[in-house]
Amino acid sequence: MTKQGVSLIISWVLLIGFAVTLGIIVSQWMQEQAEHTATTVIDEKAREMTCRDVALNAFLSPSCDTINISNKGLFTIHEINIRSQFGTEPLPTLIPPHQSQNLNIRTSLSPEDSIEVIPVIQMEKTNVPCVTRKTTTTC
Repeated sequence: MTKQGVSLIISWVLLIGFAVTLGIIVSQWMQEQAEHTATTVIDEKAREMTCRDVALNAFLSPSCDTINISNKGLFTIHEINIRSQFGTEPLPTLIPPHQSQNLNIRTSLSPEDSIEVIPVIQMEKTNVPCVTRKTTTTC
């Protein structure tokens, strides 16, 4: 064999080895990405299904500084987010199912202002806002 033939064989072996190594690396990365995506989708669907069982009624007082929250759902509400034109105000609370509670609002509302009331529940020690279960009320 000539030197040129040996170097050609070595270059092919290196090229095939590089292609196989690259293929293994890409397949491992794709497997990790697929597992991460599946976990994320499963977690999001679990939150969505749990939030389906969250329901509340909200009524503002005539002075618009207090809101009465009635938990009509199956889960304890751990926080209420009040969203208005001034931003979002979190109100920590603990409202068991089929209970009501009056909460003071720090945001100054004027007549005709509307607010969105978003319930927040806990799943596995993580606060989960149930935005799809929000309710709107007007001062």
